[in-house]
Amino acid sequence: MRRIVILVSVLGLVVSLTAASASYDDPGQDFDLASAGYDDPGRDFVLADFDLASPADAAVDGHDHSTHDDFSTEVAGHSIEAAALDTPAAGHLPDNDHARGLVFDGLRPGAQDGPCGGAYEIPLPNDKVVCTHGPDAGPAGVDVRAERSVADLAAAAADAGGTAAEAGAGMPCIGDGVSGSRVQAIYAVASDRTDRYAEIEPLIEQWAGAVDEVFAHSAAQVGGERHVRFVTDAGCGLAVERVVLSPFGDDTMWTTINELAALGYDRDDRKYLIWMDAAVYCGVAQTYPDDQPGQDNLSNVRSGFARLDQGCWGGTHSVEAHELVHALGGVQPSAPHATAQFHCTDEEDRLCYKDSADVVLTFDCPVDNARYLDCNHDDYYHPSPSPGSYLDNHWNVADSGFLHAGAVGDPVPPPPPTNVPPEVSAVAPASTMLGDGAALDGTVSDDGMPGPYAVTWSQVSGPGTATFAEAGAEDTAASFSAPGVYVLMLMADDGELTGDDSVTVTVEEVAPPPAPTSTTETFSGSITRKWSTRTFETTVADGPADASLTFSSGRGKKAATVELTLNIYDAADDLVATSTGRSPVELSLTLGAGTYTWEVTGSKTSFSLEVTHMTS
Repeated sequence: MRRIVILVSVLGLVVSLTAASASYDDPGQDFDLASAGYDDPGRDFVLADFDLASPADAAVDGHDHSTHDDFSTEVAGHSIEAAALDTPAAGHLPDNDHARGLVFDGLRPGAQDGPCGGAYEIPLPNDKVVCTHGPDAGPAGVDVRAERSVADLAAAAADAGGTAAEAGAGMPCIGDGVSGSRVQAIYAVASDRTDRYAEIEPLIEQWAGAVDEVFAHSAAQVGGERHVRFVTDAGCGLAVERVVLSPFGDDTMWTTINELAALGYDRDDRKYLIWMDAAVYCGVAQTYPDDQPGQDNLSNVRSGFARLDQGCWGGTHSVEAHELVHALGGVQPSAPHATAQFHCTDEEDRLCYKDSADVVLTFDCPVDNARYLDCNHDDYYHPSPSPGSYLDNHWNVADSGFLHAGAVGDPVPPPPPTNVPPEVSAVAPASTMLGDGAALDGTVSDDGMPGPYAVTWSQVSGPGTATFAEAGAEDTAASFSAPGVYVLMLMADDGELTGDDSVTVTVEEVAPPPAPTSTTETFSGSITRKWSTRTFETTVADGPADASLTFSSGRGKKAATVELTLNIYDAADDLVATSTGRSPVELSLTLGAGTYTWEVTGSKTSFSLEVTHMTS
């Protein structure tokens, strides 16, 4: 246990203490109120030497959070760090019944003369205390710990939506959807559970429509009209906030409210109806023990939280409506048929059930009224109560500023769409060679107004002429008549507005081929009786080749008769050319690139062979 001193703002709750110093004699907690006179809703009070228990070493909802020192929360894609919170002192609480959703962890029992008038207390990190009637039991035969698939939930939404549709109800369209006191729908999930927002969000709108149908039909029973002032968008679609809590943000109502408050969900003009994707509770809600009539009632001027877990989402008897009524201030314990836990005893009624062993129920209304509010309209909900009646002189949920009295309007038509210019992107290579051209890649995005767009490629500047293969296509090619820098533009025209983008292409001149070069190789040798053939090898490039074979003519009679033969073979050993004669023997021809063998054969003599060929 740790002993600390806390300054607590009471969130406007009335603390009826008369002594200059009072104490809460609850075992395990030391409450020493430093001063008296706490009957002003706007004042603070000091809890001195207030013992707070350290976090319990327990696993809740499958999570073991005994080692958490801090937590991270996220809303609308942004992570927010908040300080770790101490678990409030447990005091004397009922035993948990997890299957029915009766989980009292995170609550502390309040004294009758305390800020919650005997209801359970939930401390907030900003030194405030909120009150709750405690968890509601799940319907008979329902184990709230059982996970429900999206298909099962969709079927429940269809049932709830059908109920609303039968009464002609839908999402109420009230003003601009955001001004004034509103009920904010929230989909919340702990970060260690599967986030099903995309699948669940449209179902929540159906369940919210069913909630409105409960309030509307119940008012119509006595000739009135009421609708829930949900936060909606311009088209009257339900605005469902997505909130990702820490891994233990779904463990208790205490952690849920603390984390939501840390994220800014604590506006006094908002009641927060939370569809928590968890399997801990059926439902649990904040409520204010204030039965004074009129618009200054605490339930009407303070924020409030109502949480539903997935085991109780979307029933034909709306648990969502039940918990929202609690957040709106029903049922006050002073009501004619009230229980001490903010419920009622006269069935059939959405808020009535046997919430403790000593409660005795009466059955004063037909069974089909179980979907609706306030059997006989004498405890918490009547649009126009009789003068002098209980609801005329006490808090009446039908007077809540979070409800709309009267008919609802049609959806505000969205403003006519405004045409915007096409968005154009043009891409081309930075450079190209003259004669090669350039591939052009265009992309256009448009709103389709007022009609289909048309594109055109054009030349903005350049030393020559750019020619387009297909100027009216987003993807095409351009060729250029001269080297230099060209600027090309792609324009898209939607018939009213245009958009464009430009690219720059540098066209480089093609370099002339290098001048051919040649070389002369000289081979010398002799033809003898033993060596009647001589061969030489050379590698040439494409182009002309000239060969001159000279040799001595001999002496005497042989001088006129000596002849040699010059043969040329390619790399495949095929004869390419041949010539035979007296000195000189010459050959002129064009050879392809490769290696060639030059062969000299004939009479006995010495010779010299010159071969001139291309080398590049």
